[in-house]
This record gives sequence, structure tokens and C-alpha cells, in this order.
Amino acid sequence: MLEDMEFLQLDTLYAGVIEFLELVCQKYTLVIVTLRKNRPALEKQLKSLGIANYFDKILSASPSLNPKYLNKVKLIQDNYDNSLKGIFFGDTE
Repeated sequence: MLEDMEFLQLDTLYAGVIEFLELVCQKYTLVIVTLRKNRPALEKQLKSLGIANYFDKILSASPSLNPKYLNKVKLIQDNYDNSLKGIFFGDTE
């Protein structure tokens, strides 16, 4: 249910997020790494928050490995080599 648009539209950004993204996207590659079952809803949410265009890539997958963080590690490994200098944003600690 958390990925339903009804609930996703309740999300808000912290103060200063847009200014931060504007600053760092000029210097770094920005990538979102998240586990989601509904990719279209994720894309719509990022657009509605006004932050989609700041990211060079959005990596998402449905969780299939345990522990779940390994899914994110695999996404990064499958898309980037060790030479990437950028900032990865995730939705977990």
C-alpha cells in the first residue's frame, strides 16, 4: 500500500533539498537506488516532487534477495564499475 499514489503523494521534501540537488548535480553524477515494486509510481512521484530531472539515473528493483540491501548492491554493480565518482541516494539507512 505504501507504493500506491494515494500515499506517495503525501510525501514531502525537507527544506533545502532542491537547493542541495541543484548544487551537487552540477559537480556529481546523482543516482537514486531504491527497492520498489511499482516503477511507474516511483517515476511519477519523483516528477511530482520536482526532483526527477536532477538524477542521471534511477535504479529500482523489486526485492528478491535477502538481506534486502543486497538487491541495491546488485543494482549498483550491474550498472556501474568502481571508477564512478558520484553520489548514490537510497531510501534506507
